[in-house]
Amino acid sequence: MSALKRYFLPALLIFVMGTAVGLTMDGLFSDDTYEQLQKLEDAYILINRQYVEEVDPAEMTEQAIQAMLKELDPHSSYIDTRSMTKVQADYQGSFGGIGIWFEVPANDTTVVTSTIPDGPSEAAGLLPGDRIIAVNDSSIIGLTSLDIQNLIMGPVGT
Repeated sequence: MSALKRYFLPALLIFVMGTAVGLTMDGLFSDDTYEQLQKLEDAYILINRQYVEEVDPAEMTEQAIQAMLKELDPHSSYIDTRSMTKVQADYQGSFGGIGIWFEVPANDTTVVTSTIPDGPSEAAGLLPGDRIIAVNDSSIIGLTSLDIQNLIMGPVGT
């Protein structure tokens, strides 16, 4: 009898928990979501197998993500694997900048949203709302936030 309790109760508990998790996960996605993802997967497989020329699956995936984001608001963005690796490396190392937070509204110039207290930007008189159009005499109009960040970051003290 104790062997039955020892194995049956844990098995029953695992079954009940698995069912609860399964039902919860099932509710996260509608049938339409699965259908749309299935279309995407079918197209991906078909192109990989039957397209006349060889395609780069990783590049195709990156382009698909970019195309989806174009349907969203202008503030939605995606950092690809290569760029994310660089961002992580930058944040793990020792770096400095001009001491600002900024945003780049769609088709607009870079806007300072805040300055870091006692930072170089505050000492230079930059204020929230100021617009930046150039870095080191080079125009930054039309550049991405990541490109601008790369221009204004550098070793501490530079």
